[in-house]
Parts: sequence; C-alpha cells; structure tokens
Amino acid sequence: MDSRKYSKRIVQRSGRVASPATCVAAIALCLHAVPVHAADDSPRDRILHKEIVIDAPVGRIWKCWTDSAEMATFFSPDSKIELRLGGAYECYMGMKAPDESGGRGSEGCKLLSFIPNELLAFEWNFPPRVAALRNAHEKTFVVLQFLTEKAGRTRVILDQVGWKEGKDWDAGFEYFNAAWGMVLKNLKEHVEADNAADESPDDAPPYKTWQDGDVKVTSFEGPEKKQCFELEIAAPVEDVWELLATTDGLKRLGGKDPLVELKPGGAWAFWPKSPNKVLAYVPHAVLSTRGSAPPQFPTVQKEGTWGAFYFEPVGDAKTRLRLTVVGWRAGEKEWDDAYDYFLKNNPIFLKMIVKALDQSGGAQENARAEHPKTSGDEEPAASDSRAGDVLRHSAIVDAPVEEVWKAFTTKEGMESWMVAHAEIDLRVGGRMRTHYSPDGVIGDENTIENIILSYEPNRMLSIKVGKPPAKFPFKAAVKGMWSVIHLEPLDDGRTRFTVCGMGYGDDEDSRKLRAFFDKGNDWTVKQLQAKFAKSRNTAGAAPRPEPEEGEPDSSASSDVDASLDPQFESYLAHIAAASASLTLNETASARRWLDAAPHGRRQWEWDYFNAASDQSVQTWRDHAETVMAIETSADGVLFVEACADGSAVLREADSGRVRRVLKASPKALWHASFNHDAKRVVTAGSDGIARVWDVESGDELLSIKHEKTQVYSAVFSPDGKAIATSMLSFVKLWNAETGEAIRTYKGHVVRPPVVHVVFSPDGERLASAGWDNHVIIWDVDSGEALHKLGPGYGGAEYTPYNSLAFSPDGKRVAACSGAHNVWLWDTDTGDVVRKWTAHEKDIYAIAFSHDGKRIATGAVDQLVRVWDAATGERLSELRGHTSQVRTVAFTRDDQYLLSGAADKSSKRWFVGSGQPAASVKCAQGVWSSPFSPDGKWFATGSSEQAVKVWDAATGELVAAIEGLPQQVARVAFSPDGRSIAVGLNTPDVLIFDIKTRKKIRKLSGHTGGVPGLAYSKEGSHLISASYDKSIKVWNVKTGEEVRTLGDGSFYSYSIDISPDGRLLAGADTDNLVRLWDWQTGEIHKELKGHKNKPLGVKFSHDGKLLASAGYDTAVHLWNVGTGKLLRTMPGHDREVYGLSFSRDGRRLASASYDQTVRLWDVTTGAQAAMLIRSPESAYDVHFSPDGTRLCASFVDGTVRILDSIPLAKRVQERMTLSSRRNSPGAH
Repeated sequence: MDSRKYSKRIVQRSGRVASPATCVAAIALCLHAVPVHAADDSPRDRILHKEIVIDAPVGRIWKCWTDSAEMATFFSPDSKIELRLGGAYECYMGMKAPDESGGRGSEGCKLLSFIPNELLAFEWNFPPRVAALRNAHEKTFVVLQFLTEKAGRTRVILDQVGWKEGKDWDAGFEYFNAAWGMVLKNLKEHVEADNAADESPDDAPPYKTWQDGDVKVTSFEGPEKKQCFELEIAAPVEDVWELLATTDGLKRLGGKDPLVELKPGGAWAFWPKSPNKVLAYVPHAVLSTRGSAPPQFPTVQKEGTWGAFYFEPVGDAKTRLRLTVVGWRAGEKEWDDAYDYFLKNNPIFLKMIVKALDQSGGAQENARAEHPKTSGDEEPAASDSRAGDVLRHSAIVDAPVEEVWKAFTTKEGMESWMVAHAEIDLRVGGRMRTHYSPDGVIGDENTIENIILSYEPNRMLSIKVGKPPAKFPFKAAVKGMWSVIHLEPLDDGRTRFTVCGMGYGDDEDSRKLRAFFDKGNDWTVKQLQAKFAKSRNTAGAAPRPEPEEGEPDSSASSDVDASLDPQFESYLAHIAAASASLTLNETASARRWLDAAPHGRRQWEWDYFNAASDQSVQTWRDHAETVMAIETSADGVLFVEACADGSAVLREADSGRVRRVLKASPKALWHASFNHDAKRVVTAGSDGIARVWDVESGDELLSIKHEKTQVYSAVFSPDGKAIATSMLSFVKLWNAETGEAIRTYKGHVVRPPVVHVVFSPDGERLASAGWDNHVIIWDVDSGEALHKLGPGYGGAEYTPYNSLAFSPDGKRVAACSGAHNVWLWDTDTGDVVRKWTAHEKDIYAIAFSHDGKRIATGAVDQLVRVWDAATGERLSELRGHTSQVRTVAFTRDDQYLLSGAADKSSKRWFVGSGQPAASVKCAQGVWSSPFSPDGKWFATGSSEQAVKVWDAATGELVAAIEGLPQQVARVAFSPDGRSIAVGLNTPDVLIFDIKTRKKIRKLSGHTGGVPGLAYSKEGSHLISASYDKSIKVWNVKTGEEVRTLGDGSFYSYSIDISPDGRLLAGADTDNLVRLWDWQTGEIHKELKGHKNKPLGVKFSHDGKLLASAGYDTAVHLWNVGTGKLLRTMPGHDREVYGLSFSRDGRRLASASYDQTVRLWDVTTGAQAAMLIRSPESAYDVHFSPDGTRLCASFVDGTVRILDSIPLAKRVQERMTLSSRRNSPGAH
C-alpha cells in the first residue's frame, strides 16, 4: 500500500529527498516530530506525527504492540493489554514504583479501537515529569497505522492527538517527541535483528475481492471476518473529512438531526439516539467509529461492529477513501446475514459521499449534480502532428517473446534488470509504479507512475506517464506523450523489441524531453539485451550476433517488412486505446483517440470503432449546459429540453429545429413538461419556482414559489387543470390556472429530496420517487398514500430513486435508482413484479414506450439501454454520449428514443422496427455463419440441429430449417443464393431451397461427418470434406459423386475454393495445407509450416494469398503462386478456427477458442485490433461481400454482427430504399 501523504494544512514535513543517497534518512526513517497548527493556530489541532519503515511483515509488527512479551523487547518491561474495545492498554515503565501508586506508567489507559494488522488506538497519559497533567488525569490518544509495503516491509505511522494549550502541554509534547522517536528506533532495530532468523511471511486469511461500480470490495473470511472498501474521489481530503467528521457533513449525507462530537467516546450519529460513537481519529487521516445495524439484526445492533475510514490524498485534489469494518462473529446466522447486508450497502454509502461532494461542487445547489470526470477522462487528445513525431528504438533480444513480456510486465521481471522496486497492476487503466533507488519506497516522491492505456499479452503494451518523480524537469511536456512497446516473435526463438515514444510537442521543453527519452530508451533497450545475453551465457549458450544494418534477418519473413513505420505504430496505439476505452464505456476518451489517429492509416477497424462510438442517428450540441430532462408533446410535434443553464428548449420533433428557447430560470432547470394540448409548458428549477409558459408566444403565464427548497420536477395532470411538484420531503398539488396550493402529500422522510413526480394516465393517482428509498403511490383527491414501495429509509438496502414512470395502461410503475437497479411494481397491489440490475453505475433516467412494451434507461455509465418490459431482457445498448445520461423519452410513434446528457448534447436513436441488429441468438453453439452472395442474409448452422437464415441488416429470421438428424457442422450458400448446403455430424450432405425450406438433394457417399463444404464458382459442383478422410466432388444437379480426392491418410477439417474457381485449399490433419486442382484430383502444392493440425483456410479475394490457422494458435499467410510462407502471426492463446479476408484484402479476421476475434494487417502481420473479447469461445468469422460487416459466431449460440458503417447512415439508407419502393411508379 502507498505511504500516507498528509495534507499540507495539517502536517508540515521538514526537508525534501534530494537524491537517492538521502532516501534512507528521509524516507525509511522519518522520525522527526511535526508540531503542527491549523490555520487558527489552535493547539488542539496539533498532531505529533512520526513514521518508520521496518523490514518485517505487518503481522510481526502488530504482535510487538499487542503482546506483553514482545512489547518488553523494545518498549515497556511489563504491560497489561486487553485486546477489546475499552480493554486495558497499560504500559509499565517505572517498575520500582509500587503497584498501588499509579506511577508505573500508563495505568488507567484504555484501548480505543483496533483492526488487526491495520490500526491500533489507545489513550495515553503523561509521565511523572509532567506532574500537573498526570495528577489531573489529562490524556491524549495515540493512533498507530500499520501499512504493508512491498518486499514484505511495513510502514508504521504514529500520530498522537488531543493536545491542549499551556506550558505543561508544550512540555508534554516535547517529551513525547523524543520518546516516541526512541521507541520506534528501538522497535526497528529489535525486529530487523530478530527477523533475519525468521523469514516466514504472514499467513494471509482467505479473501475475495470484486468491484461494485467504482468501489473495490474485499471480504476476508475465516474466524476474524473483515470487510474492506476502497473508492477514489475527485475531491481534496479536507472536503471528504468535513463530510464524515462534522455534523453539517452528516446532514449533507441525509442524516436526520445528526450529531458529531469529534472526541473519543463522542457521538457519531446519523439520527437521534443512534449508538454510533467516535473511537479515535487523526484529522484528515483516520476516523474510527463504532457502528450499529438495522432492526432486522437486533444482536448486531446491540453489540455493534467497528471500523475506520482512512483518507489518503492522491494526485491533485483527489482522495482515496478506504473503509475497514471488523467485529463480526463467524458462524452465527444473524451475524453472517448482517455481514452480507453491509457488503452490499457500504459501497452504496461510499457512493453517497461522492454524490454529496458533487452536489457541493461546480453547481452548488445542484442536488442531482453530475459526477466529476474520472482519471480515464483526462487523457489528452494527441494531434496528428504530434502522432507523427515518433521516437523509435528497436533491437533483437535473445529470448522468446514470453520471457521478454514478463521482463516488462511483472514485478519480478522489472526488478531483475531495470528498477529496484516495481508494482504493476496489469489492466487497462492500471498503474505501473517503479523506483530506481534501492533505498526508496514505492509511493514516495521519487516514484515513477505510468498508466496502462492498452495491452495485448506477449505483443503490445501502451503506457503514459501519470505521475513523474518530484524533481522531473519536464512535467508539463510529458503530459501529452505516451509510449508503445511492440514485441515480435522471430522464428529462431528471439524477439524483436520496439519502443516508440509519441505525442511530443514543438516547444523547447518538449524537444528537451524527446532528447531525454532518446537517451533513456536507448539505455533501456541495451539493458534488456544485456539481461538476456547474460541469461543465455549463464545457461552455456553462445549469444547470437544481431544482423548488421541492411542485412536481412534470417528469422524475419522475406516478403513482408518485419518492422513497422512510426506512423503505423502510432495508428495501432490509437486504435488499441480507443478499443480499450469503449470496453470501459469511456466514450469521450475513445472519441479522442479515434480523432487523433493518423488519417492515412485508417482502415476497417477505425471505421468500426468510429461507428460503435456513436450509434445515434441525430445529435444536437447547441446547449450551454447539461440536458436534465426531455419530454415529447402529446401530438408528437414538439419536444422540450430542460437544461442546467436555466433554459428550456422547444424543438420540432421531426427536424430537430429549435422553435423557441425559454429563459426559464436564473439557475438550473431540473424538469420541463407539456400540458395535454401542448399549448403550455411547466418548468421546475433550483431557484424554488415552478413556472408555466405559453408555447406559442413564450410568455410566462404563472409562477409558483416554493419556500426554502428547490423544485425537482413539475408535471401537468392529464386534463391540464392541476400541476404536481416535488421538492425536499414533499409533493404538492397546485391549481394550474391560479397557482393556488390544493394539497400537500406527506409520506416521504423529511429532508431527502423527492426528485420526481408523475401522474397516472387516468389522472387519479400520483407516483413520487425520493432519495429516502421510497416510491409512493398517492390518491390524488384524498392525499392518501396507497402504496409505499421500495425498501424505505433504514431498510434492507439503500436505493435512492432518481426517476420513475407509469406504464401507458397505469398497471405498472417503474423506477430507477442510484443502486444501479430498475424496479417494476404492480400499481394495484404494490407487489414487486421484477427487479434487475440495469447498468454498472447510477441510473438517472427511465421511460416507458407508448405501447408499454419497452423500458428505456440512461445512466452515469454514458449508456442508453432498452429493455423488454414484460421480461426484463435487454433489447439494445446505445452508445454515443460522452458523459452521464440524465434523461430519456420515446417519440410518440415509438420509432425513436430521445436522450439528454451532461455532455451538453441531446440525441435521437432509432429503436423502431427494422433496427439494425448487433447480434442474434441460437439455442446452442453456432459452428458456421456465412453471408449470402449478395450480403443480404447470413446463415447459422448450430448444435440445435437447425439451419437458420437471417436478415443481415435487421437480424430478423428469414427462414428456418429445423429437425435435422444431427448438429450442423458447416453450411454454404449456392452462388445464386437460392439454396443452401448443409454438412452434419452424419455422413449425408443435404441441400435445401431457402424460399420453400424443402430439401432439394441428399448427397450420400461419406461414412463420417462433414465439417467442410464449398461450392464451385459457377455453382455446378459442391465439394465436401469428411472425417472419413476423403474429399468428394458432387454434381449438384444430379447428385452424383464426380470424384474423390486424397489417399485416405488424412482428413481436411476446412476447405475453401479460390476466387477463380480453379484451386481447392484444405486444412489437413497431417499438419499440411494442400492446394488441389479439384477438377483433376491432383495436388497442386503442399504448404509446410504448421506445427500442429490446421483447422481453417481462406483465400483472399484476389486469390493471391491464403490464410491458414489451427492448433498451433498462430495465423499463417501464404503466397498461393509460390507456396511460400510469408508471415506467421502469433497472438491467439488457443486454437484458431475461423478466418476471413476483408474485401480490399488489407485485413484478415480470425476467430479463436481463446474467446477473441482479432483483426490483422495483411501487409505487416501486425494485429490491427482486438475486435471482440467474449466470455465464450469464438468459432467462425466472415466479412460480408461488400466488406462493411463482420459476422462472428460463438459456442454459446451467439452471433455478433459488427458494422463499420455508422448507424445514422444505415437508417438513412433504409429510409431512402423504402421511399423509392413506395414512390409512384415503383415496381
């Protein structure tokens, strides 16, 4: 774990680490006292602070402070330690004093808090030399933290808190300043001397860790159960501390009459009579409290658990907040149930902290403020000019690629040749932290921190500097550059290692930075070569000379350049970063990488990722601030947008043209809604006023003021006679003509906001959603709460509801929450119909379609999703916004969906009939999925013993041939697209008419299953490859066998016909790829190069190249004319089955059992993109005949369709075609 860096306002360190030579004094033995004062110079805020790093595991250090025998070795000769809250923590130093005198040491001091191996807090009295304070029984308290460092070391942090003013207190401070320094020094000397004989590591308890949104959760099992939660917050430590350690802070978190008394034993209560107490604290660093539990856990509520918040500054104005909770009883049902309850709910509480801090940020009164951007959003966009200025170093390393990869991406590897200390979190967005000084500590100011942008194991690693060392001279210039490391395996077991630095600017510092890295990268390359040369020599092998410049490398291919030019290196790095960003739903970051990719290098993968980054059909970017709400008029002519700058924008639904902009509020608007005839609009704002506007003139007709509250939503009743508004705690009903109050609906918990209110379609009921965990359905006329839905305040889970909607028939109400869930209730009974997790982050928006069949949601994860209202099945996922989505609404015809977001845009999405398909699903594995010759259809052959034909544009089922005798191994369309041939795991080959679904022909002659099929160019012949070790040629018209290829010593798993129809390629089980003249039965060529059985073969569209792949996991590229192996492309981790060339022949797609679909650059052999990383193995892959789509099938029955054409263009194409068909005279 990182060493703690205290706020400068609280702790002032003396001295800086000037060089590695001074690291020992300044880092490992930080024993100087820090008598610190707050801004008002109050001695009560003083902290005596000390740190020390000890070369011993944390369990060993913990025992020294909690075991009397161990404590006697470095501190007090005798002690009384009771390891429980309130237990004795008495250290006896003056052993000559009689027991009853009270003068032996810290008699009467109690243990305040403890978390094994992590935190120890205890009272501490004064020594006899400060008699006045000792006799007055004055005490401070000491908080010890034990932080695990790398290499089995432990950082001990000691803070003594609770000082008052006066000469005696100053004397006490000076005394302990010297005393604690000596104690820690003795501890270090004793343990390190003793530790040499005991190198055994601590026994770590079993644990599980996972992500709950942005919160990392760790659960430690065993007899001493422990929960840990960690979250990075975009706010300074002081702000986070104020929220958790003050009464006002807890009030902002939703506490009802909270109280914080910041002292040991003081209250830390969210509500009156709460049993929660402060146990110990260090300002801006640690807050340890005793907790409670909901009423369903009475024993836990009575006895309580306890824990600690840790506040760690990270970067500029950011805080890493950790929470650890202990005190659980193992093996008792109530305690186990409570343990599981808090595992789910503590992450929600931490997210509440983020929300509360967001609320007090840029928009002070925005109770629904957007979250600040994460570090992933802060990557700078590199310009084309920068991308081209590449600093490149390359060399051949005498080691296989796997070893070189480990040398760069593992702690052990980096520490073996490059740095003294390394810490690597190998994931997109993870950190690589290194330190060159043996005496340094990871986390100190000389640590180098790189951010991992993207990576492909054993092939590519892209990184950028996240945090340079403290005295790095080019901090501004380094922010814009990044590095890409490429590894290329050579045939003789060596590796071509290339490092490219990109993104350098043109200013003086950038030029100096480039020169700096020119030397540094050259040193790195030579060090890497030396490491493996040394390893090889140690093993007794002679090093191989590197080829001279200009001399061909025997390990490289002769027909393809082995190295990549700098601009192409840059392009691949941009594509990899864009792909990773889309995987993480960081659309803004993906767009930046795509926009900065060099124009001249953009190919299919760029088009695909570009299309995938925005699936909307229309975007409006003319907003000054966040679009908070959208609603369509009843006649479908207009829609209104409520914006955070206080404007309400009226647009024409068909064209998107702005009809009028209403300056509706001097502050943010939260909501806007039409009346039944679309002649009026009501707006709700943070200024506490709901206003009614005339749509035609733009005049303000009515102003409804709310006292001491914002208005979060305002809606007209269906008849337009009343307006309902929601605010803090309540819902109110108003006369829509006069603005007079009609009724107040009370039932939500006081203080949390009621953020949304809606009328039922018949106008007889209201539904309101609040942050008190309640959705309430009201009787409009009586004001009675008909149903209180949701867990409720203090209920089984915290789920702040953000929005809700009635179904068109009024029988259902749906709500979305900050706990990532959608809830659906029956409005008559109040029963939960369905609840599901709909997004990975907070959901702000929800809407029913007007036919009631679908539900749309929008969330902080930047996504819009559409769900089947009856089943909860996800129908589509729409990507395009670059910040959190705040509102969604269906158009009146349900063909489109509207959305607004914090990226200051609103979008239109096509969700109607004929919507382009992203995937189709078969019941079982799909083993073949070719396109029809015209590209309009694709077929699936699967283990469900069926062949299905699908519309490639819409995913609609065109034809189904079911009830086949066995699973389908291969299907092939006839060249005219009218029939389809089917190979089964039985010997017969079947041919069906697609239109009639009738069997045309049955070809009998094989004695085994048929995994390979191919039609001749003109369609007169069909060729089949069987497990019976034969290839047969059939006359399609007569069904007669024409000839048999092969001698029966092998079988072909896959076959393909060359575009000119002359050659047949076969992937054969004797590790060869054969080219046949199928018309004569003669072998044209035998291609040797596979190390194991090939499984797939595919010709390029010009017939000059052949790709093959199989069990040796590499993709092989052959020259058809010469039979020469041009390139071996490793990268997959398991066997490769599917291969397909793009229409222009520049790209090759591969599908593998390693659960990936990849795209390769044919010219260089470089991996152009990782297109799909799936939880299931990939089997088949095909480009469409026009080259715009890619179809990939998987063993779970999923077929995914990747489209390189933007959805907006596809929709326009369909509309144009439909218009032509329906035009007069069309035939």
